[in-house]
Parts: sequence; structure tokens; C-alpha cells
Amino acid sequence: MKQASIGQVAALVFWAAAAIWASAAAPPASGAQDIACSTLETAVSQDPASENMSSVERSICQLQALNAAFGEDRRHALLFQSSGYLRDVGRAAGIKTSATVADAVTPSACGACHVDGAVLPDAHPPVEGMTMNGCRDCHVPGTPLALEGRLHLDHTHYLSGLECATCHENAEAPEEPETRVCLDCHGPLEALGARSADASPTNPHSSPHGAPFAECSLCHLQHAPQENYCASCHNFKFTFP
Repeated sequence: MKQASIGQVAALVFWAAAAIWASAAAPPASGAQDIACSTLETAVSQDPASENMSSVERSICQLQALNAAFGEDRRHALLFQSSGYLRDVGRAAGIKTSATVADAVTPSACGACHVDGAVLPDAHPPVEGMTMNGCRDCHVPGTPLALEGRLHLDHTHYLSGLECATCHENAEAPEEPETRVCLDCHGPLEALGARSADASPTNPHSSPHGAPFAECSLCHLQHAPQENYCASCHNFKFTFP
């Protein structure tokens, strides 16, 4: 009788442990990752609360925050879809995007921002009435004309409470921010280079060519196509951040 009791206890312990393991191993019912994003600040890369987050986890937090913050703001919803969140993060995380984002292939979607062609090359076809799929007829993903990487859209600046004029000074006629403006928050340049010292294949913030080639806008904040200065000397594949 005593041995049977020990066996029963052992069985109970076994099944209890199995149940705990199964509940821990099972994915959430919705397929979403269990990421704690209680506030907008959690999504900001500089915030101490997000130091231990992976880049994907941080992007998930940003997407959740943006869904709540932008609502029916079609222009910005379209932008953060185009930046790859919906494709690379939203679907993987099981996050439902707003109806505005899901409807971004309707006519005039691109024209929401490109209404006057001011940010497009002179020979660019008119985009008014064009759908996102129409853009992809030329801007095929994986080709040199792909749109990925041309907009700095992780929204860290927005989530930090900054406005357009903070960096662009004249928001009505914005120009590329000067490096000094970027370094007001992200500098000095030496410290920025130290933070990206482990970047591969080379440190993007430590140029062997000196300060004249260390302009932030050469790689970041590309609202319009820019010259690939690197390819004028170097023959290798390069993806803009």
C-alpha cells in the first residue's frame, strides 16, 4: 500500500510537470508573440525598458503603438506599411493592422503624399490614382528600384515625441537635416561610432574618408533618391539602412 502511494505521488508529479511544460511550450492561441508593450515609451529604442528587447520585439511594440496612435491617418499608416512592418513584423507577430493600412492598395494611395511630384524625379510617371501594386510594377522588391530602405521609418523619433520641425526646421519646405542637427541627439560622432563598432562588415559611423563623408543624410532619411557615393569607388553590394 505504501509503495502504491509513492507511485501515485510520482505519477501526479509527472503529470503536473508535463502540464506545466506543455503550457509553457504552447504558442499563444492567436499566434502572436507575448511581448510586453504597456506604454509608447517601451517601444523607443533609447528607453532603458527596451534594452533587452530584440529588434523584432521592439518593432512589434512600435507597430502596436502606431496602430493606436495613427488610427485613420491614412498617410502615415501607408508609410509604415511600406516600410516593411506589416510584411516582416505584423504578420509574424499575429498583429491585426488597422483598416486604413489593409486598404492601402486603393487608388490614390501613393498620391496621398506624392500629390505634386515634389519628392519624385522629374521624369517620374504621375502617381495620382495609382495603387501600391501599380508602384510595384516598376519598384519590384529585390531589384535596384525597390522602395525598401529609402525611408527611415522605424518611427523612433515620432514615438519619442519629436515633431517634423525638430529635425527639418521648416516643416512646410523641409530639407535634409544637417548632420549637426542629428548629432544634437545622437552625437558626438566619436561616441556614435563607438556604439556601432561591432557592425558588420564595417562600422558605418566611422568613415576612413573623414568628416566630409560622414553626413547622416547620405544613408538615412532618404525621402528622395540620392547618389550612391560608396559605389563610385567600392564594388560591393550595399543596402541602405
